[in-house]
This record gives sequence, structure tokens and C-alpha cells, in this order.
Amino acid sequence: MRRNTLTVAGLVMFFTGVCLGANYQVIDLGEVSTLFGEPWPHLSINDQGQVAGTEPDGLPFNAYVWQEGVKSYIPPDAGNIILADDINNSGLAIGSESDGFMATAFYWQNNEKKYLEMDNSYGQALAVNDSNVIVGYLAPDPMATWLTDAVIWPDANNIVPVEKLYPADTFNEATDINNNNKVVGFSGDDTSKKAFLWQEGLPPVDLDPSFAYTQMAASAINNDDQVVGYLVGQDGKERAFIWQTDMITPLGIIGDQSWANAINDTEQVVGTYSITPDETYACIWQNGMPDDLNTLLPPGENWILTEAHDINNSGWIVGVGVNPDGLQNHGFLLKTIVVANTAPLADAGEDQTLYAPAGEVVEVTLDGLGSSDADGDPLEYFWSWTIEDDEFTATGVTPSIELPLGVHVIELIVNDGQLDSEPDYVTIEVLPEPTTTVEEILEEAIEVINDLDTSTLKNKNSATPLTNKIEAVLKQIDNGDYFEALNKLENDLLGKTDGCVKKGVPDKNDWITTCPEQEQLYSLIMDAIAMLRELI
Repeated sequence: MRRNTLTVAGLVMFFTGVCLGANYQVIDLGEVSTLFGEPWPHLSINDQGQVAGTEPDGLPFNAYVWQEGVKSYIPPDAGNIILADDINNSGLAIGSESDGFMATAFYWQNNEKKYLEMDNSYGQALAVNDSNVIVGYLAPDPMATWLTDAVIWPDANNIVPVEKLYPADTFNEATDINNNNKVVGFSGDDTSKKAFLWQEGLPPVDLDPSFAYTQMAASAINNDDQVVGYLVGQDGKERAFIWQTDMITPLGIIGDQSWANAINDTEQVVGTYSITPDETYACIWQNGMPDDLNTLLPPGENWILTEAHDINNSGWIVGVGVNPDGLQNHGFLLKTIVVANTAPLADAGEDQTLYAPAGEVVEVTLDGLGSSDADGDPLEYFWSWTIEDDEFTATGVTPSIELPLGVHVIELIVNDGQLDSEPDYVTIEVLPEPTTTVEEILEEAIEVINDLDTSTLKNKNSATPLTNKIEAVLKQIDNGDYFEALNKLENDLLGKTDGCVKKGVPDKNDWITTCPEQEQLYSLIMDAIAMLRELI
């Protein structure tokens, strides 16, 4: 996690009187300690949900481990200031204790505190991995913050120095260590700062060997060796980054400047972004894209989250903000709310009837657009069918496939990233392409009407309106208005030619008054209706 660049030296000066210028449940951890008005040190959380933090009580400060609403305080020696900086998954907390002039690193577990070897120096423990290997820094005296030396403590009694990045560097600090014993931090002098990655037995690695950025500091490393921190671009502004395998990727921007403080093993990054120097908000980056954590709080949570310090592998986040009572610098724990996922619904679309020339196939567009997910999750579409015992598949919401003559039942299953839907089915019938078109049938009907003797008509002028009606249907078909054409045939023309079929004699609505002629026209109209129904 990103450690404060303020050091215990700053705390010593304060103590001696020197004045220097997915949705979450929110848990209030109480007021946190500050230095020069800034929350310090950062809160830390492990995968068991234990939080290491420090609260003010005038002086001294109180370091604690919080778990399920209970704070277990780490007792300092009489009169000392004590700070908690990190906690690993076995509940071992580390930090530093100061008498106001010198500071000593310690670890604490099961109500037992042990001081670390300091080599007659002053220093601070900043991070610990699950093998209880601790990293931090030493300095020759409390005021020499520009002469710090990064170190690791493989155990309480031994110190291993971390080599500075460049010979001219006057300081380096180790800010985090992962379970691969890889250490990150920063190294530099009074004019520059560079982020490094170090492993015992190897020289430190500059994360920006091309010097593309003017300043750079590494804050945290996860167990996939992904590193986060902040860099300073040519515009002079600080911006959060992620590094992996020799590649630096600036993280998505909201606000003016940003800082990445921690990263978990699922590549969720938390930190802070600023609108102005005095207006900061807690942030999470997922897949490199940022979200203001305040926008992810459930309705009614009247917090203002100003900094995010750490995130565990369950996505729980700790940081500081203004609580609903308006109290500033209160620690918060965001616990992810697990919402039960609802299985999606598949909709394979309407059944279709299509035509193909004998011995050929027809292109069919499947339609899964009616499928849905109650949780609003994006869907994947999986289609499957068989043709003569051969299995075929397609993906996508509206894939195009080819089918031969026959009746085909096609299955659709959709997945929302977690659950499959129940299958839905669409039936597609591919018929031989008719040798006669609907237009040809209706043209034949016009010829039949024109050949009728006027004695067979209800009145001698009935032929013209009948042919006009059929011409109107042909125009609708030509325009692709199949529904309108079908409606006109069924509800207009058919009623003027169906008496003989229905009653055995012409009725009062029939425009043709002899059954042989009427039935000839009726048969053609019924054929046209059947073909139109197949086209719709």
C-alpha cells in the first residue's frame, strides 16, 4: 500500500513542539491520527478483515488492531507515541514507537510486542508479508529524512539492507513487500525520486529506466508482482500508475491529480484523487478505469470518503473521510455487499418459415434480442442445433447461419458471467422455394375476373372494382407490406367470393353469382393468402 512520505522524524518534531507548515456497507472506525492535518499513518486491512490503525488521544497516539467492532490496543512504553502501519494475514501488526526523539520498529501479535533490531539507528517498519518479513527504513538520526536507508527484517534480530537505485542517491525507502519477497519503494536525492523493485540477491530495478517521468514512487505490490504508486509527468502533475513486466500504465483520470495507494490480487487499485489541493476523494480503479467511491455507496450513507488507503482480496477497503455527523478524519471500512445473482432469461425469437431452392441452403438470422437479465449484467449467447446428427454452434445475439430444407429446432442459452439460463428454442422450417409466386397467383386471379361473363356478376360493373382491389394488394406486396396485403385479402376480397364454399350457394355479399366461377377465384385467393402467411 502507498505509505505516507512523512516519516517518524515528522512525528518527533510534532511531539517536541516544533510547528511545521459491484455497493458497500460503511463501518465507522473512529477518528484517526493526523500529522500536520493529514491522516497518518495510513490504515491497513488483511484478508481476515482485521484493520491496523492509529487513533489520537492527545499524546500519545494509540495504535490498535480492529476486528468485528472491537479494538485491541497495542500498549506503548510509558509516555511513548505508538503507530500501527500494516497487518498481515496471520494478524501480525507492525509499526513504530517513539519517545519523542528516537523511533523503534516493532511487531505485535497475540498481545505480545517485540522490538526489531535497529543497528543503533532510528527507523520505521512500513509493511509486512505473510511470512512475517518486514520492510521499512533506518536513518542516522530523527531529522535526517533525506538520508534514509531501506531495509528488510527477515526476523526481529536481523537486518538486510536494500541497495539504493543509483550510486548518487542519498535515500531510499521500502514501502511494501509481497509474498514473493519482492520489495518496492523509492530511491533518490533532494532533486529526484525514482520507484524501484528489489529482490534479495539482485540489484534494484528502476521502474522507469527511460526517465520518461520526472518523479516516481512505488506504494504497493501484489502477489502477481503488479506495482502501483504515483508518477509526475512533464506537466508537473501527480498521477496514479500501475506497473507490470517493464510496462508503466498511467491509470484512468478523474479530477486533477491522483495517487494509487494499494492493489489486491484481483488487480483492484485504491487511492485518492484531487479536484483542488484541498478537495480530495477516495477512488477505486478496476480494469484501469476509475470510480469515485462516494458514488458506490448505498443511498442514505452520508459519508464523504476522502482517501482510500488499502484493499484486501475480498474487496474490502479502508480509508478516511467525513462521517455522517460531519466529523473529519474518521476511519472507514467498506465491506462489499454480496447480492444474489439472478439467472438470465433466454429468448430465441419467433419461429420462422423460409424458402430455399431445391438442394440449396438458406441464410437465416437468429434473434436473441428478447433475452434479458434482471441484474443488468451483460450476456453471452450460445446457439446450438443438429443437422443429420452433426452438431453446430453459433454465438452472438443475432448470428447468421445457413440451413438446408427441413424443420430445424435451435436452442439458445445465455450466460450473465455467472449463471446459465434455462434453454429456449426456436423452430425454423425451410421449405422448397415455390414455383409460383404470390404475385403470379394474383395476376391469374385478375385474368379470371376479366374473362368472366357479365351474367355471372352481381352487377355488370363488379369486375372493375374486384380487379382494382387485387391491384391494390399487388402494390402492397411490392412495397413489402405483407400484413396489409393479407388483411385486405382475408377481410375484403375473400368475403365477396366465399358463399358457395361456406353455404353451397352464393350469398348476398358475393360479387360473383355462379358457383363454378366463384370457386375458381376463391381458390386463387386462398392460395395467395397461404403464401402471404408463410412470408410473414
